[in-house]
Amino acid sequence: MDILESDESALIARPKFREHAINCTTASSHRQVLQLVAHGDRNTQIATEVSEATVKVYLGGIFERLKVAGRAEAIAVGLRLGLLDPTSGPKAPEQAPTKWVTP
Repeated sequence: MDILESDESALIARPKFREHAINCTTASSHRQVLQLVAHGDRNTQIATEVSEATVKVYLGGIFERLKVAGRAEAIAVGLRLGLLDPTSGPKAPEQAPTKWVTP
């Protein structure tokens, strides 16, 4: 376990942080964005009903509230706090063609 993991675990274990993080991310729009990030969606894919700039603002707010630096950390903390549904994992990558096309 490295320093980051132990610091993150200690932070998540604090009841006040946990309560604050859950309260701040209960807005359905923030949770939806976090869930879509966990699915592997890019900002442009998430921005179907709102602008990409709005998605970036939501992500910035999520990162700030969860005290993380990026998407991967937000997903890890979101899972640990129960903010994400662990049964709906990332989308499967598109399959490569099974046959080679000869020129």
